[in-house]
Amino acid sequence: MGNLISFKKKSSTLSRQELIEMGKTARQERNRLLEEHPELKEFQKKIDRCLDNAGSYENRMAVLAIMIEAKLKELQDELSHLSFLMREFKTP
Repeated sequence: MGNLISFKKKSSTLSRQELIEMGKTARQERNRLLEEHPELKEFQKKIDRCLDNAGSYENRMAVLAIMIEAKLKELQDELSHLSFLMREFKTP
């Protein structure tokens, strides 16, 4: 006989004040990251521009997903190129 698992649904409703605090904390962390890594500032500006034009929450999430997918593709391409260079380097 299998185990019976019981799940209790947590209330996921946040108060307005909690949402404001979460946003404030997230912005502070983002600003700290950008201070430590100024090379990311242009990318953050691009993200901000895209999200400003996205409209709804759902559209904003879709835009972020597309941007993440594009960055992953760039990383994959770079990895493939590095892999090619390593094979060339090893070949006498």
